[in-house]
Amino acid sequence: MRDESNNLNYKQFAVGLYCKGFELIDPEKDDFSIISGCLLLVIGLEKLIKEVLMNYNPLMILEKVSFEDVLDIHLDKNTLNKRSVSLEIAFERLTKLFPELEFEKHVVKTLVKHRNFLAHSAGIFNLETVEGNVRVNVTAITEVICEKCLKDDPYELFGRDVWKEMLRYKEAYEEAEILELNKRISFLKRIYSEGKKLPCAPVTLSKYDEGCHSYDCPICNSVGIIEVDVDVDIDHREGIVLDAWPYPTSFYCEECGFSLTDSDEIETLVGDEELRKILYSGLE
Repeated sequence: MRDESNNLNYKQFAVGLYCKGFELIDPEKDDFSIISGCLLLVIGLEKLIKEVLMNYNPLMILEKVSFEDVLDIHLDKNTLNKRSVSLEIAFERLTKLFPELEFEKHVVKTLVKHRNFLAHSAGIFNLETVEGNVRVNVTAITEVICEKCLKDDPYELFGRDVWKEMLRYKEAYEEAEILELNKRISFLKRIYSEGKKLPCAPVTLSKYDEGCHSYDCPICNSVGIIEVDVDVDIDHREGIVLDAWPYPTSFYCEECGFSLTDSDEIETLVGDEELRKILYSGLE
């Protein structure tokens, strides 16, 4: 029976979890291997984020900071075994150090939602959707963290084979998503040119102008509307708003009836930079 103690820092934890996660998330494996892989990748991302915070100040990862914690830092004692914050809070703190990551908050929130469902809930869900979302978004955020926060080469950090596979899937997924949307737009353009009604989901726009932003419709070139909602994090005990982040909920063109109700598809249609301008135009 093994009684040896392991001593891993956050970066070592992250690398090990990413490698094992991508080994398990292979589409040819069974569903529970894929579920396990998804969980390991999201946990690995959390470890990577906390590695960045630790590099700035070990107190940044702690849920509650006491005098003893400060003293431990002063005496150069290890704080790794202390209770740390959640992934969501850790990423929120990371955005204070790197404001350019602010745009990724809604992505992390989605990853947390998937992880919480897989870890704590049961019921009907689409594993293929969860797998694709986790693979792509963990890779995208990891790429930014390595480049801007850690100044590490991900090929060296995770190994060339692992990182190459992560990027390959992300790029293939994004290309397939764009291709699928472009095919649908081409099909709907033809239908519209024939004077037929577009088979798009009906959208009821909010009556509040603050959440509506103009964007040219790809079908008829009229001005359509991107509707934005804001997710608010509230401390109900203190009665204060801790944070707020916007995200697109729908695109609708009143002229031709074209609509999108998937945030990822709206991002694909508009593009990252343009969507960033739209989402934060009213918050600056």
